[in-house]
Amino acid sequence: MFVLAGRGTFWAGEKRWELGSGDTAFLPRGVPHTYAFTSDTADLITVCNPAGMEEFFRAAGWDLSNPQPEEWAVDMDTLRVAAESCGQRVLGPPLRPGDEMPAHYFGGNADSSSDDLVT
Repeated sequence: MFVLAGRGTFWAGEKRWELGSGDTAFLPRGVPHTYAFTSDTADLITVCNPAGMEEFFRAAGWDLSNPQPEEWAVDMDTLRVAAESCGQRVLGPPLRPGDEMPAHYFGGNADSSSDDLVT
């Protein structure tokens, strides 16, 4: 992920970064990862390799050829269902910028064979 504008906290396993404009983070497949924005707005470029992550975004969003539904919002249930439909799993509640990734998400007790998200 490349941060174009704004600020955020990014986690991958036991690593945590505070990033701003011009910074990058690598959130590897098979390692629990997440991020939280600490600015009011943020712009990112995200490169996902191999392809497939776009299916998660489609499942969590709406068809952009139509106007945004009036009551549309991303919530935990929507993210959980979208993740499961794409072979990922949501491990827990959102982390706050000062939080550490819980060790059991990536340690000996965690099964990280899928693309795990903490959203």
